Amino acid sequence: EMAERAGLDVGVVSTGGSYNYELVAVMDGVTEVPAGTYALMDESYRAYRSQFSPAARVISSVTSLPEDGLAIVDGGHKAIGSDTGVPSVDVPGAVVKGLSAEHGSLILDSASDGNPSLGDRVWFTPYDVGECVNLHDYMHVVRNGRLEAIWDIPARGHYR
Repeated sequence: EMAERAGLDVGVVSTGGSYNYELVAVMDGVTEVPAGTYALMDESYRAYRSQFSPAARVISSVTSLPEDGLAIVDGGHKAIGSDTGVPSVDVPGAVVKGLSAEHGSLILDSASDGNPSLGDRVWFTPYDVGECVNLHDYMHVVRNGRLEAIWDIPARGHYR
């Protein structure tokens, strides 16, 4: 409004913060609410938007079970990202203890019957999907368990 009163033409009023998309979308003058990482969701969004399911996950394999209650996987922060938070894992009762560059460690629930075995695949949901997507050259697009497309990520690593 101030810009328009000063004689400037304002064609687009864009908001940020997609945690509150339903509030800013109805504000007078707002013409767009960019999706940002909201389109893929992640662990950080889950706390604010539990009605949505994360759409981006990273698969990893159990490479070692060095002791009871501990699993080592072949996905670390170079595949999942962990600069701003720890990912979740789809193993019931398991907690991500930490990620090194190329490996992760999981603390397993000793009372769970669903603990992974050597070679099992586990899925991680990144804490910040923006960090994660930037680490990969392409993304597999799956719907109802079927591969529908492979999307290139052409801007990956192209900072200037």
